[in-house]
Amino acid sequence: MQFDAEVLSPGLVSLCWLLAGLLLPAALSGLGVVRSAPYRLHLVAGAAVALALLWSVRAAVDPGVGLHVLGITAAVLLLGWRLAMLAAALASLALVLLGDTPWASAPAGWLLSAAAPGAVAAAMAWIARFHLPRNPFVFIFVCAFFASGLALLLTWLLSTALLAWSGQASPSGVDGSLLAFLPLVIFPEGFINGAIVSMLIVYRPDWVRLYDERFYIRS
Repeated sequence: MQFDAEVLSPGLVSLCWLLAGLLLPAALSGLGVVRSAPYRLHLVAGAAVALALLWSVRAAVDPGVGLHVLGITAAVLLLGWRLAMLAAALASLALVLLGDTPWASAPAGWLLSAAAPGAVAAAMAWIARFHLPRNPFVFIFVCAFFASGLALLLTWLLSTALLAWSGQASPSGVDGSLLAFLPLVIFPEGFINGAIVSMLIVYRPDWVRLYDERFYIRS
């Protein structure tokens, strides 16, 4: 989800900057993983480019509000939450530098498009590992397909709350605008994330950080 600067209230913009500032150090701490596996730096760069491309293709659901495919679920499964957040931050920075996203609303977009849905993806991966059958198909369908749809739903709910808080529209009005587009983007969200994760698990399982081949296949 992306917003124009004038859509959000000044207080909400400041709050988003504060939250992003608190979370970014955690994302940067993930760089420690790169020391033991330098190839992951290339994965971070590739994920940042992919996310920037996905986020640049938006559907205008209201003036100043753009809905897009998140793609963050696949990034979290591939990199882990911290490095995925770093890749998402780089993607947001690229969109700002290209003039596609205003500076003021970039933290809000990062929180809604990456941090919050990424937490859902990480939580679903934890649930699949400790509470569901050890099967790669369970991982793919629960952690990629289902989790990405759930993450998008969370983004929609948070966006509705933020827009209502900013006083740009009544909760019912915002809800109706976004709800009309939600079914249209849930399917491509699940398909894109699921297809990427499925392909990586088949051809490059060692790249998918939250997928343990020994745990899901050989145990």
